[in-house]
Amino acid sequence: MSPGTETAEAHFKAGRLMEAQAAFWALVQTNPRQPGVWTRLGEIALKLGHANQAFDFFGNAYDMTPNEAKVRLGLGQALRLMGRLEEAIPQLKKAALLDSELGVPHLELAQIMDMLGRLEEASDAWSNYLARHEHDAKAMMQSADVLMRLKRYDEADELLHMASLLESENPAPLVMQGTIRLWCNETDAAERLFHQALEVDPEFAPALFSLGNLAMSRDDFSKASDLFEKAHDAAPQDPRITNNLGVSLKEQGRLDEAETILRKAVETDPNFADAHWNLSTVLFLKGAWKEGFDEAEWRWEMTNFSTPKRDFNCAPWDGKPLPQGTLLVHAEQGLGDAFQFVRYLPMLAKRARHVVLEADPKQASLFTRSLPMIAVVERGNALPKADAHLALLSAPRFLEAPYGCEAYLSPDPERLAYWKNRLAANKQRPGPWVGLAWQGNPGYHADRRRSPGLAPLLDLLDLPAINLASLQTGIGREQLLRLSEGPLDLGNEEDPAIGSGFEGTAAIVSALDLVITSDSAIAHLAGALGKPLWILLPHIPDWRWQMEGETSPWYPGAKLFRQPTPGDWATPVNAVIERLRGLYV
Repeated sequence: MSPGTETAEAHFKAGRLMEAQAAFWALVQTNPRQPGVWTRLGEIALKLGHANQAFDFFGNAYDMTPNEAKVRLGLGQALRLMGRLEEAIPQLKKAALLDSELGVPHLELAQIMDMLGRLEEASDAWSNYLARHEHDAKAMMQSADVLMRLKRYDEADELLHMASLLESENPAPLVMQGTIRLWCNETDAAERLFHQALEVDPEFAPALFSLGNLAMSRDDFSKASDLFEKAHDAAPQDPRITNNLGVSLKEQGRLDEAETILRKAVETDPNFADAHWNLSTVLFLKGAWKEGFDEAEWRWEMTNFSTPKRDFNCAPWDGKPLPQGTLLVHAEQGLGDAFQFVRYLPMLAKRARHVVLEADPKQASLFTRSLPMIAVVERGNALPKADAHLALLSAPRFLEAPYGCEAYLSPDPERLAYWKNRLAANKQRPGPWVGLAWQGNPGYHADRRRSPGLAPLLDLLDLPAINLASLQTGIGREQLLRLSEGPLDLGNEEDPAIGSGFEGTAAIVSALDLVITSDSAIAHLAGALGKPLWILLPHIPDWRWQMEGETSPWYPGAKLFRQPTPGDWATPVNAVIERLRGLYV
């Protein structure tokens, strides 16, 4: 080794990268045919973050020694940093073949395959790396992360157990093990592991965050916010923690604090769609409708939004008239959302030559009859070519919000006559027919808070002048069948007079005098039909009902009966009973 090379190597090994770079550069200026020197220059460029330069240096070495493992490895690393992932893969694989003892090519391949979403290949690469570096706890955790996403939980758990033994002062493997237990519905075991992590490090934000999420899942929002605040103190720049803190505050009715925190989450990560959506729900609850609907547009960028983002081969509508064009409106989210927001279709029909609504098959017939100014296509059928598309809940951004109006849906006249006769034949008391619904869609994440069940409503049976009928035709109807005496059971979806769609239910609702319901699709259907409507709301209601008041800006005929505290259905039900007594007894 020449004196110049020895000096350059000494600088490199001591971490004096700029001095090493200058020394190695001087060597290739004297004699450019030194592949080892070009390789060192490439390695230095990688350490300095100069990927393009590193690629050129390794390329010079490759021209002279194409079968040198370090050269192939360097090319692969440079290509990865340049974002040319597919090109990096063969270089790294060749490096691994040329030197079977090298672990770094497998590490690089694992990370690239993960970035490309090729998780099985990423897992294989991690296994190859760990076979050569069997005490690398960090790699074990990265490999376990891939295995968790592949739902290979036992393998992941084994790696994490080993990692926690190797690094007993690192709480991260314990949190990951707890997450596995949580995904396997072993909640108690998960909680114990999260607490074990805090015994290692009482301020470890991921453990506090996980426990906060666990408290949220149990509706213990006060405890959740305490945990999220501690996690936020430990990791103030993590927008996920800030976001969940905001949600926990919202669920306690602390809206001003929630808004402040969620705005901070958005400021920390302006592209964090979940924080924008959660901010929109707080703004809605506070009555800030315009900004709320603007923020709500971020829902389409959320990874777990209930309605997937779709491509309709046309641009989103920008609110400008389409006098010669076709506007495709597509329903989204739940059935109740569609009932609520089809109110905007007559207004949209004045802004486009043709308006086409893609609707759930259960609602299509009702919408077709009620909204003759538009065309309705059942979801799943071919859609016509359109000039622009609009998600149904985006309409208020361009139109009036909130827009309260009287009946905008209408029942089938023949079905309505049938149900009026059927109710008249079953009437046993002098007062009105009141329809009851007590159970929404249990698939909705907050349904356990918004659906009271039938039991809290049974005191209505004691009112002597009221005729009660059940509007539960699916889930929740089994609660009625357990009673020896209860509201009149009108049947279920197997009854052809009701059917699987909403035509039968719309006719029943229209035949009634009053509907009393929890927050469900029935509430929106009754409101859209212009039926007198009383809604039982949880302490923190869904965003559209706001936090206060007995009336709704969306449904002029609705009365809202609110829980004063979480879980207290007795108070709003007693208020309903007193109101009924005042009207009919």
